[in-house]
Amino acid sequence: ETTRELLTQRAVQDDHEDPRRAAIKALAEKWPDETTRELLKQRAVQDDHEYPRCFAIKALAEKWPDETTRELLTQRAVQDDHEDPRRAAIEALAEKWPDETTCELLTQRAVDSSLTDEQRHEHSAALGRLRSDFDRIVLT
Repeated sequence: ETTRELLTQRAVQDDHEDPRRAAIKALAEKWPDETTRELLKQRAVQDDHEYPRCFAIKALAEKWPDETTRELLTQRAVQDDHEDPRRAAIEALAEKWPDETTCELLTQRAVDSSLTDEQRHEHSAALGRLRSDFDRIVLT
């Protein structure tokens, strides 16, 4: 329990993103419970650096692949300011929820003219991977 408390503290308060990322990863692997889930949901949105947010997104999708996680990942795929967490959320959605809802989201984002070319490409590539190997090859 002492180790868990230390990791929880490091996941939130460490000045550098590498210890926060490592703490997030360790907590998800060793203590995959609701307390950790709530912490990861918070870090996926609130961490100042993109890499801890990415790890939190990936861990949530891996350990808690339910509708609550899907909603959070959909939000992160659209609202995160940095491409790496957006990409992590998009990839997790395509992997864990390869259904029509995910396809619709990716399709809408792939043609959204308010997005940058890079953002539209992220969504197009994820849609291609979701649909088929042929689409993936064509889009990349």
